[in-house]
Amino acid sequence: MPQTKPFDGLRFCCTGILSHIREDLAEKIETLGGTHYSDLMSDVNYLIVGERATAKYNFCIKKRHDIKFIVADTVSEVYDLWLKGEDEGSKKLDINTHLMPVFDHTNVCFSRIEFSTGELRLLFRKDLFRYKALKKMSLNVEDYLTTKNLIGVINKHGGKCTESLTLANTCVVTTEKAGRRYNKATEWKKPVVHPIWIFDSIVRGGLLNYDEYNLGNEYNGCDVWNEVIDTRTKPVVEEPRIKLQKNTEIWNSIMENKLKNKRVVQNSVWDEEEEEEDNYEVDKPGVEGDVESKTPKEQENQLFLEFNFLLIGFSSQEATLLTKVISNHGGDVTSDTGDDSITHVMVPASKGTQSFLMLRILSPPMKAKITNGEIIAVTEWFVERSMFYNRTSIDRWGQPMKGLVPSTRKFNVCITGFTGIELLHVEKLIRYLNFEFCESLTSNRDLLVVNVNLFKTSLSKNSPKLLEYKYSDITDCPTFQQGGASVAVLSSKNKINAAKKWQIPVVSVAYLWEIMELSSGKPKQVMPNIMDLTWCLFAPRTSPRAMSLMEYNKNMDAEPTNGPQHEHSDSPSDTRDSTSSKRSDDSDSLRLPSPRKAAKRQKYGQLAGLREALSLTNKLQQAQYQAQDGPDDYQDEERMNFDVTNDDDDIITQVGYQNTESARNDQELLKKLGDDGLREQPARRPREVKKPAKYTK
Repeated sequence: MPQTKPFDGLRFCCTGILSHIREDLAEKIETLGGTHYSDLMSDVNYLIVGERATAKYNFCIKKRHDIKFIVADTVSEVYDLWLKGEDEGSKKLDINTHLMPVFDHTNVCFSRIEFSTGELRLLFRKDLFRYKALKKMSLNVEDYLTTKNLIGVINKHGGKCTESLTLANTCVVTTEKAGRRYNKATEWKKPVVHPIWIFDSIVRGGLLNYDEYNLGNEYNGCDVWNEVIDTRTKPVVEEPRIKLQKNTEIWNSIMENKLKNKRVVQNSVWDEEEEEEDNYEVDKPGVEGDVESKTPKEQENQLFLEFNFLLIGFSSQEATLLTKVISNHGGDVTSDTGDDSITHVMVPASKGTQSFLMLRILSPPMKAKITNGEIIAVTEWFVERSMFYNRTSIDRWGQPMKGLVPSTRKFNVCITGFTGIELLHVEKLIRYLNFEFCESLTSNRDLLVVNVNLFKTSLSKNSPKLLEYKYSDITDCPTFQQGGASVAVLSSKNKINAAKKWQIPVVSVAYLWEIMELSSGKPKQVMPNIMDLTWCLFAPRTSPRAMSLMEYNKNMDAEPTNGPQHEHSDSPSDTRDSTSSKRSDDSDSLRLPSPRKAAKRQKYGQLAGLREALSLTNKLQQAQYQAQDGPDDYQDEERMNFDVTNDDDDIITQVGYQNTESARNDQELLKKLGDDGLREQPARRPREVKKPAKYTK
C-alpha cells in the first residue's frame, strides 16, 4: 500500500508573505503532497496568511466559507514532523489541528461596554445568523457578552487584551462613542469596533474586517453566514456550558422580550439597575432537539398573508433581510412598480422628509392609490411592531415621518418607563432627530422623556392634559407586566425627582412627536413650547447650562416670526407662543425709572421688604393679564409659575412651571431695586488728589 502524505489532495495559496518565504513554502507543500497556487483559485482549501490587510484575505473571509486560514509556521512544523517519521494518522500531522488562531497577532483594548435592550434584540433576532450560531454553541447571551468573558475569549484564541490604550493596540472594543480611550483611538486612527465583532469572528473562524464593525454600521462582515454555520459539526467555542432554561417559547419570541443588561453605574449617575429588574431573562435553547420539537406558530407565519410589499430606498442588505422576514410570515415582496397586487409601499423610517420624495417617483396611478388608501405607505417599523404584537399594527409609529428633520444641536436625552417595541422605537426616534440618546440619567442631561402611562390613574385626575395628546397611539405606550410594574414606577419617580434636582425638563413622548409635527415642511427643526401642559411634567425655573435645551428653546421662540419655520397650524403650542409673545411686548411697557448710579454700591443683607416689592409688581402684571385674557387664561399661566410637586407623595402628579422669561424679568427687577430700592445717598464728587509740589534748589 503506497504511503500517504499529510497534504494529499490539499490546495494552498499565500497572501501577505514575502516572495522568498513563499517559494520555500511551495516546495514543502509539494513535498508533503499538496498543491500551491500563486493566484487564489476556486478549489483552494487553505489560505496561508502573513498579513490580514490584503485583498485575498478580505475576499476569503467575506465570500469563501470553504477556506480555512493557517500561518506559514504551520507548514514548516508539519514538514519537520513528517521528516522525523511521525506516525501516519497522527493528529500532529493533521493540518486542521494547526489552524490560525482567530485573534492571532491582535492586541485589543477594552473600553466601556453597555448593551441596550433594543440593540440586543436586533442583534439576536431569530431570523439572523446569530440565532442559529447560538443553538450550535449553546451559549448564554448575557454571560457571553460581558467584558470579563470577552477578554477570556480573545486570550483563548491567540489575542491579547489591555485596559489602557497604547500604540501597540490594534483596535478598541466599546459600545459608546465617548471617553478618553475612544477619543485617543480616533486621534491615532485605531479601529473602534462593536463587541459583537468578537462573537461574529468566532463564528466565522477568522478575524473579520474592522471597518464592517465600526460603531453605527450594520455589523455584518460576512456574506455567507448560512454556509459557515451549516458546515459546523461541533460548537465553535468550547466554553463551559451554562445550565439553560428550556422555555423555547420565550426564545422563539425573542423580539417580544428584553435581555437583561448588566452594567456598572458610576457615582453621579442615576442607577438604572432597579428599573431593569423587571426585564425578563431570555431562555436559550440548550440542544438542537429542544427547538425542533416545538409546535409551529401558524398565526405568526401567516402574519402578512395576502400582503404584497414594494420596498423603496433600502440598501441591498436591508432589502434582503426584510424580504426574508416578510416571506417567513406569509407575505410577498415585489420590485415591479406596475404590480397591481401591491398592498403596501415601504420606505426607511430614518429617511424622514426624503421618504416622501421617494414616493413622488412612483407612477401617477400608484400615487392615486396611496392617496385613496388602497395602498398603505409604511416603514420597517410596521413590520417590527406587527411581529412584536403578533398582529398587523397600523398606527402612526409605522407610518413615514414627514417632519423628521435633524436638530442642529446635539442634546442629551434620557428615557424612563418604556418597554417592548416602543422602547426600541423611542431610542431610534431620538437618534433620528439628531439628539444623543443616553442610557443613564446624569446631571448633564438636557431632557428626560417619561412614559406617562405608568401614572395614568393619578394623571387622569390631576393633569388630564398629559393623556389628551391629539395622537393617542403615540402616548398610549405599554407598561411593564405585573411584577415589574412597581419597580418601574418607583424607578421612574426617582428619576423624575433627580431630574428636578438637576433642573432637567421632564416631558412625555408627545413632545418628541410634536417636534416632527411642527417641523413638517420646514427647512430646519422647529421646537415646540416645552412649557405646554400637553406634554410637560416639569420645567426648571432657570437653565443651569447656557446652551441647554431650555435656553435653545427660548432662543428659537425669540426669532422673527416671518420665517418659514414659524408657520404653524393652530395648535395649543402656537396659541401659547402667540400669547406669551404678546405678554412679553406688554411687559415692556411696565418700565421703572432708571436709578442714578451711586458713587459706591453698598452691600446689604437680605431685605425684609423685598418680597413685598416683588409681589406688588406681580400683582400689577396679574391685573393686566386678567384684563386682556380673562381669569381662565391667567389661571393656566399661574400654574406655570409654581412648582406644586410633592416629593413625598406615593403617586406622582404633574408639576408646575415657571416661565424663563418671567424669571429673567424678576432678576432684572431685583437688580434695579438693589440700586434704587433703598434710599439713595447723593453722589459725592471724588476728592481731587493733589500732586506733590516740586521745589528747586
